Amino acid sequence: MINKIIYGENDIGKTSCFFEPTIESFQGRTYIFNNLYKIEGFTSRAFSSLADELNLDILNTSEKIALVQYHCGESQIKSLKALKKFIEFIDNNIKEIKTPILFGFDNIHKQDLTGKMLNGKTILYNLLHLNSLNENISTILTTPDIISLEHQYQNDFREIVDLCKIIKLERFNPNNKVMNYSGELRVRFPKTLHYQLAENAEAEGTSLNQYILYLLTKGVSQSHTIKGGK
Repeated sequence: MINKIIYGENDIGKTSCFFEPTIESFQGRTYIFNNLYKIEGFTSRAFSSLADELNLDILNTSEKIALVQYHCGESQIKSLKALKKFIEFIDNNIKEIKTPILFGFDNIHKQDLTGKMLNGKTILYNLLHLNSLNENISTILTTPDIISLEHQYQNDFREIVDLCKIIKLERFNPNNKVMNYSGELRVRFPKTLHYQLAENAEAEGTSLNQYILYLLTKGVSQSHTIKGGK
């Protein structure tokens, strides 16, 4: 699976159609950050509890964890220190990570991951860079627009974009007769295509339905994509 940034206006399905289905169907160890709402199947923990995750036996176990950060001075500083140490631990043990790991940030613009790590790069860059070292470790982000990320991450912005597949979602034109469509479509595939789609979905760590939805959305909005595959 590869890193993805999904952006577009609010209330157009970034969370409900992409973020939540991806994290819910992911097979492996899943961490979602700054989560203030309940998602079935996820265990809620304090953001700073990442300090307790610096163990390969734990990291190589499948579990879904929702990390909540409270935006107050001391708590936020403690949380970011824990995240830095967590990224450094994974980086130092990158070849020992066998279980797929997915990090999810819904509304990444509300998180401040601009702090620098030992290599002089931001926390966000270092998190995304893990995917270049081990394809089993990936991150999915949502944000209303890319410009805010450019302003926030400045010098690292282009490298952050290069590390991700960027997908733009657009609101449907109200003049379109969208309400005439149910949102369900039955399509017959050649068996070979069905097999290939299923294999690719498994490799991406997602469901076949979500993978096909992703491919269709990508194709329809291709002209609005900043960057395609890696």
